Amino acid sequence: MWQAFIAQFVNRLFWLIEILILAHVILSWIPIPSNRFTEPIKRFIYDVTEPILGLFRSLLPPVMVGDMGLDLSPFVAMLVLELLRSLIMRILSLL
Repeated sequence: MWQAFIAQFVNRLFWLIEILILAHVILSWIPIPSNRFTEPIKRFIYDVTEPILGLFRSLLPPVMVGDMGLDLSPFVAMLVLELLRSLIMRILSLL
């Protein structure tokens, strides 16, 4: 019984983190004006995702595309998070 609860919690937590990483990427591409409403939301997204993305940025330099650097850290972070989620789910299924 508790395994199902923990499995559902883990799935939702990883899903939420991945959604926030996607929001972080979108916010880096599209300039959204700062105001009383948007600033706390943007700050929350950056505060949650930056520690994860910063870790991968320190390990993975940007890929140069012409004169621009392409940051692959969100893609790699989501891939690693998905692998970690799968591993945790596999362990929970064995309990």
